[in-house]
Amino acid sequence: MPPKAYGGFERILYFLSIELAKLTDLTCYCDIAWFPQWKTWTVSSENEIPVNNYDAILNISNVRFSCSHVVNYEWGYGHTKNVVVPSRKESSLRHQPNKIVYFGTDVDYYRFNPNKEDYFVFFGRIHPSKGAQVALQLAKETGIKLKIMGADKETWFAAQDIAWAEEFKKTCAGIPNVEYLGTVSNEEVVEVLGKAKAMLYPIQGQFMFDLTVIESLSCGTPVLVSDLPAPNELVEHGKTGFICPDLAYFRNAIKWVDSLNPYIVRQIAETKWSSRRMAKELVALLEQVSRGETW
Repeated sequence: MPPKAYGGFERILYFLSIELAKLTDLTCYCDIAWFPQWKTWTVSSENEIPVNNYDAILNISNVRFSCSHVVNYEWGYGHTKNVVVPSRKESSLRHQPNKIVYFGTDVDYYRFNPNKEDYFVFFGRIHPSKGAQVALQLAKETGIKLKIMGADKETWFAAQDIAWAEEFKKTCAGIPNVEYLGTVSNEEVVEVLGKAKAMLYPIQGQFMFDLTVIESLSCGTPVLVSDLPAPNELVEHGKTGFICPDLAYFRNAIKWVDSLNPYIVRQIAETKWSSRRMAKELVALLEQVSRGETW
């Protein structure tokens, strides 16, 4: 696993690189020495890579390539050719042709646990945009046991974000059916997610993807998610969780959780949300551009 300080994006790239190395000959150029078994370089321009030495290049950076045998997997870099994005929501924001390859995770690391305990979990940054305050409100209204975990300090947090998180923690401490865990280790994330009846994810902001959703599904734990793109693309309504348009629907969905089968949740996650699937789809696109196909 990556170090504890790595975030969701770094985990995606870590797992992806492991799977890519199983599928194809891979040279890794990166700006952090994640992979001591490979030679790595810091790259800031196309000129620093011998591009003609490679059949195809998977570019996950803001480096601009003039060669055609490149796949630009991106979210916000503004590339103009061979663009691949991680969700339908992100695709809809683009003005140029693009293809979708959803993020994946290591479904073997986020191991399946069919033995659920009597609690729900919120897993995400302790920030208003992620909806921890809404999960807390639902716990107060319904009386469910709720465990809350996620980073409450990020380098990009403004002073008001930090103050909000501190006040939120104090509020949690006064509610007997709520347990605030905050930042926890990767192993504890797997343990808590795996045993939960469901993950409550009443997200309030617009995001391109939400890795915590597919991590929960990989553990066989369904997700109750706000009906917002792109999180609502990740849950199959009535199979792997419920897509909730409002608070009233969340309250009902909490009652319906027992109707969901953890084995089905896990089975779908293995098929749809693995880094192995992600790597295979990207390799297929790399093979296309190596043959001169573009979009």
